[in-house]
Amino acid sequence: MRRALVAAALAVPFALAPWATPIAGAAQPRIYHTIQDTTGSAVVSATRGRELTEVFVSSSVAMYAAQPGPVGKQGLTSVFVRVRDTCATAPLRAAAGGGGTVLFEADAQNGAPLVVDPG
Repeated sequence: MRRALVAAALAVPFALAPWATPIAGAAQPRIYHTIQDTTGSAVVSATRGRELTEVFVSSSVAMYAAQPGPVGKQGLTSVFVRVRDTCATAPLRAAAGGGGTVLFEADAQNGAPLVVDPG
């Protein structure tokens, strides 16, 4: 009986070890910061009769880096075109969509960066 108690006393720390060990914390997060960022946008609209055509263009280029880590470059160019009949009534209007019925809508994006000419 005494041997069983000694064996049980010696086995308890090994049995409880998985629950007694501290939980390993997550690795330190990489902190990203912006080194340089340039953004440009434009809106052009034209009305011909009842049709309103709107073109929205935006483009950006940026450099980011982690600490420690290499520098990463990103670029994005986006074009959105919408043609509306301003006299027709739409069944549902968006909060900032304006009046009229949408006749055509197109949206395109790609990874082409903004090119800035300082001269």
